[in-house]
This record gives sequence, structure tokens and C-alpha cells, in this order.
Amino acid sequence: MLTHSYLLISVVPYAGYMAIELIDGINSETCGKYAGFIAASFMAGRAFTSLPWGMAADRYGRVFVLLSSLLLSAVFSLGFGTSRQFTWALVFRFSLGLSNGIVATLKTIVSEICRGNEKDETDMMSLVIGMWGFGFLVSPVVSGILAEPQKQYASVQWLRQGWIGWILKAYPFLLPNLLGAVLCLIAALLVYLFVAETLPTSRLRDPRLLLQDATQVLCRCCKRSTRYQTVPVLKEHDSDIGVFVEASIPEKESDNTVSMKDLWTRRVTRISLLIYWVYSFVGLTVDELFPLFCMSQVAGFGLSEKEIGEILALVGLIFISFQYFLYSTIYDRFGLLGSLRMGALVSSPALLLLPLAVLMNHGSEAGTLKWTTYFFLAIMMAIYRIFGFVFFTSITVLTNRSVPSEQRATMNGLSMLGGSAAKALGPVFAGFLASQSVAWMGSSASILMYGVVGMIGTLVALSTYTMLSQDDLNRQTLSTDDGDYAEDNKETTIELTESSESSIT
Repeated sequence: MLTHSYLLISVVPYAGYMAIELIDGINSETCGKYAGFIAASFMAGRAFTSLPWGMAADRYGRVFVLLSSLLLSAVFSLGFGTSRQFTWALVFRFSLGLSNGIVATLKTIVSEICRGNEKDETDMMSLVIGMWGFGFLVSPVVSGILAEPQKQYASVQWLRQGWIGWILKAYPFLLPNLLGAVLCLIAALLVYLFVAETLPTSRLRDPRLLLQDATQVLCRCCKRSTRYQTVPVLKEHDSDIGVFVEASIPEKESDNTVSMKDLWTRRVTRISLLIYWVYSFVGLTVDELFPLFCMSQVAGFGLSEKEIGEILALVGLIFISFQYFLYSTIYDRFGLLGSLRMGALVSSPALLLLPLAVLMNHGSEAGTLKWTTYFFLAIMMAIYRIFGFVFFTSITVLTNRSVPSEQRATMNGLSMLGGSAAKALGPVFAGFLASQSVAWMGSSASILMYGVVGMIGTLVALSTYTMLSQDDLNRQTLSTDDGDYAEDNKETTIELTESSESSIT
């Protein structure tokens, strides 16, 4: 989750400056929409593959999806860092999202490890999402320091000499993305060594059959598939035993196959997903809007990447210090639904107060902040982050518990599909909102910026009161637990039968 957080958040401090570097004729006031496209392309890519990654995790295993995502992300991260044209930057950032199936898979693993224990699942989910918060602490600082090193550290001579100087001049945004690639490789090694597969072996399919399965899907799409197919056996190597089976088998879906329609018919699942998607849109809008607001010479403070990263670092530090303790306290006191409502209700109003920072900083020189303004910005963003964390943890646990265990990876894939689409729209909307707000309202643009996103967040908070009730949760959870109990009994019966047959033999 830390690696995913870095891949997603590290671009925030320098997206606007990257757009200025790659596109002629734009400045800090007009770069907003282009920075939005850079940030949005990651989520746009993830929207296309979130559901396929979830289905792959239900078929080929959670570990396979994690390893594939991390290795592909390392490649595309390097491609993004070495882009010399805006179009190629979008292509590689989009591909980085296409290759990312990390979040949904991790949520599924946590749910399966806890085996229906709501308290344990809530605690573990808060730790997993808390690592995203730690990434939020580290990523902006590190990427802000590493981006455009020759520009930021003009007095350091060795950054301009030899092959190092040539590389950093040609690719000013390479270093933060090189670090992202290294993190992906380290995470892949840790997954390979220490993460156990949680998908039951009875439902696990060998990943080496992925190409064959993909070919069959394409054939069915082209209406050239036959009802029966013979798959050859390769006996030259022992490693092939059990991979290919020679048999004529009807092509039919597994009994465990679940469709989006099946998931959508569950009322709590449907409402939870809709609320999650809208709030995801708000979250990424805020993430992109804040640096655009800070770097604006007219409506903000004219800050650099490094200074923006320092503010976000303090936000992350406050977040890390309070998020787990505060969430545990709220959950123990108000329960799952109460935590969800409080998280949404408290986080959004904090956004409405951010324009006050402009008034507090009145009289300061461009590019500087009073210490009161610095801490006010950090505290307001930290309040939004902490209670946003309460909301996201609660909605994740609630959505997981609204479906049977064998459907959770697919459901999380659907969740990431809609969430990624919403998060892709968020940065684009933020760029448009920032540019148009400056054009319409000048130095008062921050009122319009944060007024709009704050009101959307408030509407989400109200929907948790009007569209979800404790009775709905109890009924949905009861039916889900009954299904899981039946599945567990079925697997136990199979194991006992196999054991009896072995003893007779």
C-alpha cells in the first residue's frame, strides 16, 4: 500500500511544473488543466482494468495479481519519468494505472485473513489504509525534493557535470519516478517471499494458463469458439504436469462466477459503491486542487514544489500521529455505520475553511507563508485527511461485508472500476475549476474552488444518513454470513470425504 501510495501521490507536487516543462506557452496560472490530465491519466487507466484485475485475483490468485501489478508498474514508472513529450507522459501514466491491481487485491486479502471477524477486519483495514497515509507523508516530500534537481539546487555543481548532469537536464523528473520503480521491485520481492495465497486451492487456477484463457475469451468475443475444445498434454517436462489436461470439456462458467448485475442487485452493496465513488471523486479533486492553489500567484501563495511538499509532509505527520487511535476510538464508540457518517460529516466542512488562509497570509511576500498560515493549512488538510480515512476504512469494511467471501475480489474490482473513473475525473475537474476560478474571481478564486468541493462532500455526508440504515446493514450482513457458513461447511465436507477415502484406500 505504501508503494501504491507513492505511485499515486508523488506526482502531485510537480504535476503543474511538469506540464510547464513539456508544453510551451503555459505558466503557473494556466497549467491547471494540463496538470489535471497528468494526474487523471493514472486513474483513467486503472478504471479500464480494475474489474479484470479483480476477476483475475478470483481465478489465478491474489499473489499473482500483486506480483504482476508491481513488476509492470516499475517499468511504466521509469517510462513516465523519462517522457520528453506531454503525450508520452500521458501514455505512460495511463499505462501505470492499467497495470495497477494492488488496492482491490489487498482489501480482499485482509477480508479473507480475518474470516468475518468485523473488529479484526476493521483494525487490519485501518492499518493497511494507514500505510497509504504514511505514503502520503513521505511521497510529496521526497518527490518534491527530487524533481527538477538542477533547477532547485542551482549551486550544486556536480548535478550539472558529466553523465549525471546530462541525464538530469534531459529528464528533470526522472529521480522521483526511479525511486517509484525501486519501491515496486522491493515490494514485489517481499510479496513473493512473505505473502501467502488466500484464495482456496479448490478455486485456484494455474497462472500459466492465462494466455490460453485469454485466447478463448477473444475467440468467444469473435464468435469463432467451438463448444468443445481439446487441450494437449505436454509431457516433456515434470513442471508441466497438472498444467495441461487432455479432455473434451464443455465451455461453461464456474458455479462461483459472479457478474456485475449480481453484485448490483444487493442494495447495501450498490449504495455503498455509489457513495464510495462520489467521495473518491472529491478526494482526488482535493489532492490536485491543493498544489494548484498553493502555486498560484494570483489566488494562492506562489509556492514551489519543495514548499508544497513540506506542507503536505506536515499534513501526513499529523495524520500518522492520530489516524489509528482516533479511528479505533470512533469505531468503538459509534460502530461501523456511525464511523462512516462521522468521517464524511467532519471531513468536508474543513475544506470550506481553507480560503481563510489567503486572508491570514495577507501582507506576506509572494512565495512565502506566515507560520500561522502554514500551520492552519496543515491542520485543516490533516482534519480532512484523518476523517476521510475514517470514512474510507468504514466504507471498505461495509462493502466487503455486503457480499459473500468468494465474490469479494470481483466486488473490489468493481469498486476500483468506479472509483478509478471517479478519481480520473477528479484531477481534470480540479484543473478546470482552478483555472476558471482564477479567470472569474481573481484573488478570491479559492472561495469558489473549495466551496464547490466542500458542498459536494457535504452532500455525500448527508446521503449516509438518508440512504443507509442499521437495519439494512444487519439484513445484508446476515445473508452474507449464512452464505459463507454454507461454503465453509461444503469445503469441510469435501475435506472429510477425501480424508475418509484416503483412509479406506
